[in-house]
Amino acid sequence: MKQLFKGILFSAFLLQLSACGGGGGGEDKAAEPISPPPPVIEPPKNNVPTLSFSTSLELNELETSAVEITVSDADNDPISLSITSSHPNLVVISETDGVVSLTAQAVDEDTIITIEIVASDGTDEVSGTLNVLIKNIPEVELELSAANLTINEQESGSITFESKNGTVTVVSDNPAIASVERIDNTLNVTGAEVLEDKNVNITITINNAETGKSLTKILTVSVLDVPVSEGVMEITMPTNSEGVVAIETYKENVIPVNLSSTTNESLTWSIESLESNDVNYADAVIDMIESFHPKDGSFVITTRSMPIGMQHFDFLLSLQVTNGTKSSIKTFVLRLADPINSKPLISINNSISAFGVLPINTPTKFQITFTDDAPEKIEIDLLNTRVWFGDAEIFSYTIDDINNTITVDPGDAQIGEEFGIFLAYTDANINSSDYGAFRFMVSHVMGDYEKENLDYLQIVHNKLSALKEYQYLTDFYTQVLENNNLLNHSEVTYFNQAAKVTDSSSYSIAVSSIYTFEARTVLGTDETWGEETAESYKELIDSQIQSAETFFNRNAQVLVNELGLRSNNLLPTFEFEEILNLYDTENNLYSRFAGNVKYGEYVDGKFVFSDEYSFLNAIIEKSVADTATVFEHK
Repeated sequence: MKQLFKGILFSAFLLQLSACGGGGGGEDKAAEPISPPPPVIEPPKNNVPTLSFSTSLELNELETSAVEITVSDADNDPISLSITSSHPNLVVISETDGVVSLTAQAVDEDTIITIEIVASDGTDEVSGTLNVLIKNIPEVELELSAANLTINEQESGSITFESKNGTVTVVSDNPAIASVERIDNTLNVTGAEVLEDKNVNITITINNAETGKSLTKILTVSVLDVPVSEGVMEITMPTNSEGVVAIETYKENVIPVNLSSTTNESLTWSIESLESNDVNYADAVIDMIESFHPKDGSFVITTRSMPIGMQHFDFLLSLQVTNGTKSSIKTFVLRLADPINSKPLISINNSISAFGVLPINTPTKFQITFTDDAPEKIEIDLLNTRVWFGDAEIFSYTIDDINNTITVDPGDAQIGEEFGIFLAYTDANINSSDYGAFRFMVSHVMGDYEKENLDYLQIVHNKLSALKEYQYLTDFYTQVLENNNLLNHSEVTYFNQAAKVTDSSSYSIAVSSIYTFEARTVLGTDETWGEETAESYKELIDSQIQSAETFFNRNAQVLVNELGLRSNNLLPTFEFEEILNLYDTENNLYSRFAGNVKYGEYVDGKFVFSDEYSFLNAIIEKSVADTATVFEHK
């Protein structure tokens, strides 16, 4: 183009010269200069802006988070941002100085949305996509059947509640006026005797430790003072500082019953009922009470022992008082506990079940042990010791009452035959005498096969004891909370009973199978048992222990954490430890906590709990002691 332009100019110039030179004598004019055209300037090339930010984000519903956006332009052109959501109804977006604020709305389930971010300098643009996961956080739910409850003094009332997605705790702000007992989804509230009407708030809280969500509702309880009017009948029994009637084990307890009337009328009383105060132990009356009846104006109750490890147990005694025309019923709490010096525990060779194994045709000596406050005051009564069951013409025994040993000779008794002895003794501590029952079974001489199965049984018993760790934790937690007035006795009983792994069907089946396996393989009471049958029993035992190890103990762990939450941060909560681990290979000891780095560390080959979890030492010791007591064959 420039060459063509130059050619045109040059041709025009020649024509002008030609015109000037061919004419006549006209005046010469000076040639006028011709300016060249301006050069063509091409515009500079535009640089596309740059855009960077994190491309993914997780955001809980109803929460806000920010994403920092970095933009730049090589030409220093002003940059504008455009932000567009694929679901504008699920997120509120704002942007200030390159920081995008995202506020998630409520969602019914986890939802992924996309945010398109475009940066433009007016000429070119660049874009990117931010993927946002909005997570649905389940709401805790709590509904009370009523927000107010009115009861008369010394009477009870109840409400129900429905809860979802959390653990429920219930606390009365004045349990001395209105105590509350939770049974499943029912709250039973009992009013104390008051001199005037009182209002008490009961706080019901549901908490989800995983999401951090909680909800609290208040039940307002009005305890009404009921004025004493003429003709009111009253029946009372002596109670202790805890407001219960104390009774002792192994004793005829005589409790006076006092009657009074505002009109001095003649009154009589009778027993309406005696029942367990624990819905999970309905047979407690049968198991722990020998007899009860009225006698000479008193209530007489003769008791037996409590289950091993139980500190006390409550019964509900309802007495009816009448003047002949009208009557009323009053219920008392009878609290059964061991006396300061109670009946001793008798064992042979440290076997709490007092069971001994007699190798066939072999007289065997056993050590008798009295576990008591003052065992030195207990003496064997040889005169009244007698055969319990078995063939006394085949079996024989001798007792050394100085060294407290008994030697039993099975004679020519066959494998599986049994022999029982009632060992009489006197206890100067409580000025009484009683019997201890010993049972012996003839077994064959153990070989390698029997010892192998015995080793297996030792491991199984160790696992059974370790299964009770959450149960022992619950016992410990309830004791701490009761001592700090954070649990009443009914709640203690509820938690301790609910945490018993021994109540699970899997545990019961495992124990029953273990006894059968032991009798058939170690004691040799069934010669038809082969290795195949024994292995099938091992599989059954292992599967039932595994079931009790996971399902039932998960329930117990929930109870432990509920108690931890009610302790006002006094006690820690625990994650569920699904399996037992072998923390002591020398003694084949198992535990959920020992050997777990969450709770301590190994020092010189021995596991040591951290300070925060040092109380677990007592739990482990109890488990090990339980194994040593239950495992009867050394």
